Amino acid sequence: MRKKIIAAYAPELSPAEIEHLARATRGLRQSDIEKCVDEYRQRGTISYQIADPTNTCDPYTGNWCEHLIDFGWLEQTVWNAGFCQVKILAGFYSLSGSSPKRILKIICNV
Repeated sequence: MRKKIIAAYAPELSPAEIEHLARATRGLRQSDIEKCVDEYRQRGTISYQIADPTNTCDPYTGNWCEHLIDFGWLEQTVWNAGFCQVKILAGFYSLSGSSPKRILKIICNV
């Protein structure tokens, strides 16, 4: 999706430049990607550095569905919102996919 955004915004860039910028702008939403492209056009490089290597947010919405949450921060946030009890439970992997994936997911769920 980032490649598509960059190619549409800056069609003069080479495929290698688009690939580089798509990787370098991981974690940003479209408006911020376009700012990085503008910076690249002016300087030949971008100053953005991804803060978290797992951040692969949706560049159209900014949604970061695999965001790793700090449970201490979450607990404090819930307490501050006036809740009387906080209980954080582990989630489970769905058992979809190929047989090897299902076996691995079963093991991880245990």
